[in-house]
Amino acid sequence: MQKINFQNLPNTTTPVSATNLNQLQTNVENGINGVIDSGSNANGYYVKYQDGTLICSIIVPKTEFLQTTSTYTAVQGTNWYRSNAPSITFPYNFIDTNYTMTITPVVSTGGSRIIIPRIHVKYLNKATIQLMSVDDFTSSATGYTNLGEVDIQIIGRWQ
Repeated sequence: MQKINFQNLPNTTTPVSATNLNQLQTNVENGINGVIDSGSNANGYYVKYQDGTLICSIIVPKTEFLQTTSTYTAVQGTNWYRSNAPSITFPYNFIDTNYTMTITPVVSTGGSRIIIPRIHVKYLNKATIQLMSVDDFTSSATGYTNLGEVDIQIIGRWQ
């Protein structure tokens, strides 16, 4: 089940999924909690608030980060591998690039590895992100094998 988190009530985070977007739509129609619009498209979910806040949530499959050849940098004898750097399109455009992004690599049950996300470039409608790890992101390497998906939440302004 795909989930997003948004600020539904003051000091309360409520998970939203495709199964309960109807309740969110009811809140939109009734103007509850300042939500004025919400929705989803092929790029993810978004929630717009009366005060201009925009929250977007995206789930990126691990295949977006697969490298065909090893790309790494040696730092003090340790190889740090870089994933592919996909451009992730947002479900709704922001008015500027002063938004914040929380990027959470989700590891599968096969084990955990050090996976560090980084943002390359920010645009109004997308961002280019990359993962770094001590394990490779080629199809037979553990960094890629143990990666489940990457969850991204972006908070900024729509107006």
